[in-house]
Amino acid sequence: MQSLYLLHTSPTVFPDPLSFRPERWIADPSLTKYMFAFSRGSRMCLGINLAMSELYFGVAYAVRCLEMRVVETVEERDVLTTNDCFVGMTDLGSEGVKVEIVGEVED
Repeated sequence: MQSLYLLHTSPTVFPDPLSFRPERWIADPSLTKYMFAFSRGSRMCLGINLAMSELYFGVAYAVRCLEMRVVETVEERDVLTTNDCFVGMTDLGSEGVKVEIVGEVED
């Protein structure tokens, strides 16, 4: 069995593997076969669905309860969806929308 650390940091699979580049998964969907964060098969993590649900709830909470403001200029291409099969995606040249959390929303 191969070490997951060695697989996830292999420059032959992931160019520049130690840099934080989440867009690598969007640019090349074939890389998902190398994503073993929760393992695979019969030894797959039992908590994968719970972990993914917590991520969704965490993002939803942040959007609903935290006051945010845009900190850099946003171009139209950064927010328009260019590919919408099941999930809308922004243009590959998009740098995203950067926000700063400035407080909590008061009810």
